[in-house]
Amino acid sequence: MSDHSENTGEVIAPEDYPAVEELEFTGETIVDTARPERYAKQLASHFGAKLPSEDIEYGTRLTFNRDGIFTGYADVLVEPIDGVDHLKLAVYAADAEKREKLAAIVGGHLERFGERNQLEVHWEF
Repeated sequence: MSDHSENTGEVIAPEDYPAVEELEFTGETIVDTARPERYAKQLASHFGAKLPSEDIEYGTRLTFNRDGIFTGYADVLVEPIDGVDHLKLAVYAADAEKREKLAAIVGGHLERFGERNQLEVHWEF
């Protein structure tokens, strides 16, 4: 893999995708909801039907690779904090533009799914 492949939009093989730990641009949010499991399942199921996904501790990791072009990862988690489950989202990308795009896609979908419950997603970068 060339060092700049994720920046040029060239297609790279899945085995050449960078590890999450190698991606410098990250963001996360904890979404205030009384039903974190429901929304995590809905979000992971929606994207998992279109993108590669894998089970990780506390949830699902989605690999955004539309048309073979790797953009980054998003984690959809139900994580216990002080003994209470919370919905946590995290994104990982090679640059700020891709990170913000992933955050907008994942957060926007969640807000639409939770519109009746007035879910709001506020990312920390």
